[in-house]
Amino acid sequence: MSRQARPTRWLDKELAVCKRIAMARPTPATKKGGAPRKAPNGLSEVLYIRTSPELLESLDALVALEREANPMRSISRADLAREILHRGVEAKKKGSEL
Repeated sequence: MSRQARPTRWLDKELAVCKRIAMARPTPATKKGGAPRKAPNGLSEVLYIRTSPELLESLDALVALEREANPMRSISRADLAREILHRGVEAKKKGSEL
């Protein structure tokens, strides 16, 4: 067995597994319970943004403050960013400055 053949076989196996996963039919969620949805009909759209590490650190600090202020509330970085965006859009709609 040559050294070049080994990685190729490993890669072929990995690709075969990925293809099987991709070809599998999605199964409907049957598990009941779990965390309640954060939005009434769920969230289906995604917004990807690039940002600086400083902004993420500030957002993480705000998340920590929010968790301290409301320990029973489950909040993530994405939740807080979504909230801030909503407030900003609403303020713009009303004609006020941010």
